[in-house]
Amino acid sequence: MKSNLSVPEPAPNPLFRDVPSIDFEWKALKRGSVYVEHGALMIRAREEISGREVKFQLDTGAPRSPLYEKAVIEQLGEKYTKADAVEFCLTFSDSYKRCMPFYYMRSLGKRADETNPLPTLGTLGLDFFKSQQVAVDFPAKKIYFLSEKIIDEIRSNPSSSFLEYQSEYKNIRNKIFIPFKIGATVHHAIFDTGSSATELYLPPDEWKEFQVKNHLGQNHETLIVEAWEKPLTLWRQKASCSIEIANAKYNVSEIYTSPDSGFPAVIGNALFLNKTIVIDTARHLFGVLQ
Repeated sequence: MKSNLSVPEPAPNPLFRDVPSIDFEWKALKRGSVYVEHGALMIRAREEISGREVKFQLDTGAPRSPLYEKAVIEQLGEKYTKADAVEFCLTFSDSYKRCMPFYYMRSLGKRADETNPLPTLGTLGLDFFKSQQVAVDFPAKKIYFLSEKIIDEIRSNPSSSFLEYQSEYKNIRNKIFIPFKIGATVHHAIFDTGSSATELYLPPDEWKEFQVKNHLGQNHETLIVEAWEKPLTLWRQKASCSIEIANAKYNVSEIYTSPDSGFPAVIGNALFLNKTIVIDTARHLFGVLQ
């Protein structure tokens, strides 16, 4: 039986009332047999010269912002792809405007069809947040651009938890590496909005240690997913445990690893879908409003 009761929209945080903002939307994906509602975080904008609406995925795991050559040729024209780099001026929702550089990933990009009339033009990487203070409000599907003063007000709120993140770890640079605890052991994970559906990804050695400590056994599901249009093997296993980030605990319902990837640990949007996260790239702060 279908309920006629509507779910009320979350009340906006008064700190965000008069600040610039943009909207985002979710793209659903399938991982194996599982339908993932929050598979990718997508942002629409209007490109200034052509006047065309375009769409990007937000991927804080990518240090720089790429455009996909095939998609650009189809949507904007081949003249845009003559140089290896280009600056686009984009107007987002709520009239927020940014001009920023992109580079090209050649031979990448999807063609439009009936199921995908507006393919992704490219990725907004971590440089989209360069020297910025932002709040990503997952329930409201909003990204707010804040001042240091507002960030400091949020930090003074006892319902928030903050930490200083590292931009480099084990010779991997230009990322958001957040420390987290499994029991008493400290690990470091990339906060990666491009791995949206992932609560927790661990490298194979840490995955095995996690299995033993949490009595998970060795069984797992094998998935073949797409990463930059190339196949990637993932192993997924159900879990029922928690990890600690900045003295706050988060429940983990499944963990991932890959037998053919050298990735460090990764935490995606899935861990925070009912919360607002704050990123201050100028001061290397990462926070969560509980």
